[in-house]
Amino acid sequence: MSAVLPVPASRRGNACLALSDEDYAALQELAGRYLAARSGFTTFMEWAGKYAERGLSFLPAEWQQTLHLRAREALSWAWRQATLGMDHEPPARQAPPLFYRLLTTGSGAVTGMAGLPGVLVDLPASTLLVLRSLAAQARARGLDVTGADVQAACLEAFSYGGPTDEDDDADLAFWSARAAVPMVAEMLPQVAGRLSGRLAVMLPARAVPVISVAAGAGVNWHFTGYFQEVGDILLALLPMERRYGRAQLRACFEAVLREQRVK
Repeated sequence: MSAVLPVPASRRGNACLALSDEDYAALQELAGRYLAARSGFTTFMEWAGKYAERGLSFLPAEWQQTLHLRAREALSWAWRQATLGMDHEPPARQAPPLFYRLLTTGSGAVTGMAGLPGVLVDLPASTLLVLRSLAAQARARGLDVTGADVQAACLEAFSYGGPTDEDDDADLAFWSARAAVPMVAEMLPQVAGRLSGRLAVMLPARAVPVISVAAGAGVNWHFTGYFQEVGDILLALLPMERRYGRAQLRACFEAVLREQRVK
C-alpha cells in the first residue's frame, strides 16, 4: 500500500477550501516558481550591492529622489506605449521573452557608457521593453491586454521582490494586500516607489565609469528575467482570480507561499 500524504495546512485553511484540487496544485507550482525566482533575484542584488558600494563617492545625494520621480514617469509613459496595436496582433506574432531580455540588456550596456546620466535614458526604454514583454505574454495566454485586471497584473509585476531578506514577510503579505483590482493610475506611486528602491541599490555601480557598462547590462538582464517570471505568474493567477474572487485566491496564494518558504 502506498503511504497517504498529509494534507498541507494551507489546503485546510478557509482561504483554500473552495479551490479544486487542480487549481490548488497549480497554485503550489506557481508559488514554487515565485520563491525560486525571488531567491535568485535576491542573491544577485546582494552580490551586486557589495560591488556597488565602491561607487558611493560618485553618487550625488539627490539621485535617489530623482530616480523615484523618473521611475513613476517611466512606468506611466511606458504602459501607454506598451500595448499599442497589440489588441490587433494574433498571439503567433508575439516576440518571445528572450527577445525583450536581450534588448533591455543591450540598452543597459549602451547607456552604461554614459554613467549615471545614462540611467535616466535607460529607465524609460527598458521599462517599456519589459512591459511590452509582459503584454506579449498576456496575449500568448489568450488574455485581452485592454482588460483592467490584465493591465494591473502587468504593472504589478514591478512590485515584488525586495533587495534584502528582511523584505520577505512584507513581500509575501503584499500578494494578499492587493485584494481589489486597482486602477493603473492608483498603482503608479506605490509601484514606482518599490521599483526605484531596488534600482537605487545599483546606482553606485552605474556611477563608476569602468564598470558602468557591465553593471547596466547585468542589472537589466537579471531585472528583466525576474519581472518576466513574476508577470507570467500573475497572469497565470488571473483565471483563478476570476473563478474564486481575487481576495480569496490571493489569500490562499499567500498561505501557500508562506508554507513553502519554511520547508
